[in-house]
Amino acid sequence: DSIVFNEILAHSHASQPDWIELYNKTDQDINIGGWFLTDDNTDLNTIRKYEIPAGTILPGGSYLVFYQNTSFGSLSQPIEKRFALSEAGETVYLYSGENGEVTGYYQTRQKFDASETGISLGRYEKASLTNGYDFVRMQTPTPQQPNSSPLVAPLVITEIMYNPVQGADYEYLELYNRSSEAVSLMATVSTENPQGVFISQDLPWTIDGIGYVFPSGIVVMPGEYIIVAKNPSLFSNVYGSILPVGTRVFGPYTGKLDNNGEEITIQIPGDQEWNKARIYIPVETIDYTDSAPWPTGPNGGGQSLQRIDKNVYSSDPEIWIGQAPQPGK
Repeated sequence: DSIVFNEILAHSHASQPDWIELYNKTDQDINIGGWFLTDDNTDLNTIRKYEIPAGTILPGGSYLVFYQNTSFGSLSQPIEKRFALSEAGETVYLYSGENGEVTGYYQTRQKFDASETGISLGRYEKASLTNGYDFVRMQTPTPQQPNSSPLVAPLVITEIMYNPVQGADYEYLELYNRSSEAVSLMATVSTENPQGVFISQDLPWTIDGIGYVFPSGIVVMPGEYIIVAKNPSLFSNVYGSILPVGTRVFGPYTGKLDNNGEEITIQIPGDQEWNKARIYIPVETIDYTDSAPWPTGPNGGGQSLQRIDKNVYSSDPEIWIGQAPQPGK
């Protein structure tokens, strides 16, 4: 791709607009005047929502930001052409165009997740060039500049036993509070009733990929490890003798860790509008596989995936090794 979506702010503060940032990866200037930005690729009409002004040049190696209030969501736009970015996450598209028509010689898209207020999502190139990129939460929004580092959650996944030799019932995840503050696994959210009234309630965090919902009221202390086990009783039978005293073991969970690899995500529940699905905000995601560049020993060989750096972006195989299980350590 020559031009990519580099950073997006989809859940801005009330006084600030949402924005989309493009980046020209080449060393050549590219004229993107007449191209189209949209959040709907259903047909040619929806593709042609926002037409980038004629003569807009994106220099090589440079960034260009489109703000909602002055471009794709501007009141000067015909109402049917305006669009806003969804805090629940969606996909945005860029299409080449000329004279009001889609030319089709270039197009790209970017899917992004739900986000918290003021948190941008951006392109992060993984440590190994062969590993591609992820579009993740950023530490700081940086419109018109190179992206900041990925935002690392206080509660991170540090060990994954996805293919134990004893069978699937012996799976487990290890989580760690790397911060200096206690982390409550509860979120205060608003839920809209049929009358349009939003009711406040507290809901627990979840782990998507294994179908686990934490019990209400759980708080993880600074430096504390916790375990989420497929079958806590079987887990204790195998690992009870090496598990540090006082380590809390949660579970069971209804899903299963895929032996071929999958995406595991710690999620914070968000608000829910009437007749719509609740928003869940991903704060920690591991997208592991059973083949290189990820360690291969954990795929039925008796090892678990273990994180060697708790303070950097999580879903990069460079920071994971395979070795003998050591839950709670």
